[in-house]
Amino acid sequence: MGINNLNHHIYMMNYLDILDQVRAHVSSLFHTNKDERLIYHNLLHTEQVVKAAVKIANHYQLSDHDFFVVSIAAWFHDIGYLTSCEKHEERGAGLVKEFLESKGADPELTSLVMNCILATRMPQRPVGLLEEIVCDADLFHLGSEDFRERNKLIRKEASAFAGKDIDKHEWRLKTIMLFESHHYHTDYCRDLLNEKKEMNLNELKEKVIKDDHEKSKEEKAINSVLENTDHHPEIAATGSKAQLMEKKENKKEEKKKK
Repeated sequence: MGINNLNHHIYMMNYLDILDQVRAHVSSLFHTNKDERLIYHNLLHTEQVVKAAVKIANHYQLSDHDFFVVSIAAWFHDIGYLTSCEKHEERGAGLVKEFLESKGADPELTSLVMNCILATRMPQRPVGLLEEIVCDADLFHLGSEDFRERNKLIRKEASAFAGKDIDKHEWRLKTIMLFESHHYHTDYCRDLLNEKKEMNLNELKEKVIKDDHEKSKEEKAINSVLENTDHHPEIAATGSKAQLMEKKENKKEEKKKK
């Protein structure tokens, strides 16, 4: 083995060793600082983002150095959620800085990793391919087959942190806003995910239209009953206006929980 090949081999061994340490470190942080409210932004999500980042990085045949940057950023990108949802990207960047400095990493490499994590702040504004890859990996699920299930988990998590159930209809409207303001940054993800992303968006819109239609029908029916209560004893006998209004509110609450 020539000197250059030997140096490259040692270099790669060091990268792989640190990546193994990163995986173990992040996994340990999630396990030892477990927050039951993190129904979505947990270790599983992190692993899914890492998998997506590796998939995109492999497509672009990144150098070992750049692959290392993207991978570490993906592992640390949501670790800040363990302390708070707000400004979690900044905390993630701070934690990865501490970790890499403890490993004697080059400051320039550390800066690249931190910038990749910070680029995932919404609205995303990545600069350069590495940041674009991490951003696309983070929202890879918008164009995936399992988007619906993941979106349910995100809503449950948001409800847990809010301390109240978030209305399903309201959540769909917010998700539609996210879809319409988002775009994939890499050509690879646009080609791979845009078609399914559009299908997921259309499904959300159809459900919103259906919700609005059902709500309108229900309100018309109840209002019709309320209007006729005073004139028709047989209707009044089935319940007071107050009871009908209570029933109306109960139905709203039931819909929120579905």
